[in-house]
Amino acid sequence: MRKREKYGTRKSLVRRLWAAIRKTSKLLDSDDPQTVLKATHALATIAAAYRAAYAEMEAEETAKGGPRGKPLPPQIDPYLLWLIKRDVYGLDEPPPPPPEDPREYGRVRGPVPYTNPRTP
Repeated sequence: MRKREKYGTRKSLVRRLWAAIRKTSKLLDSDDPQTVLKATHALATIAAAYRAAYAEMEAEETAKGGPRGKPLPPQIDPYLLWLIKRDVYGLDEPPPPPPEDPREYGRVRGPVPYTNPRTP
């Protein structure tokens, strides 16, 4: 059975949880103490069941090799961000600590930009 057939998406799982909580929490305003007790028990059961389903979905996903989302955007060098904050916005912040490898200065993490092979 596919994960989506079993649980739906994360968004739908959370949406169903909140819908169940809203419906059950309306019963907490009842005048009958027995109804309030049943609603409280139902809320605790609902939360535990959805938490277990979410944890099981996460475990299956990590067993298959992790999430397959969009790749992370390239990270800009913290030193360049500090220069922009200082020069453009006039913020007085201490500079970031220097990297362990001096070649890391000015390097954008992500796709390697094109360099002309004829230049030294």
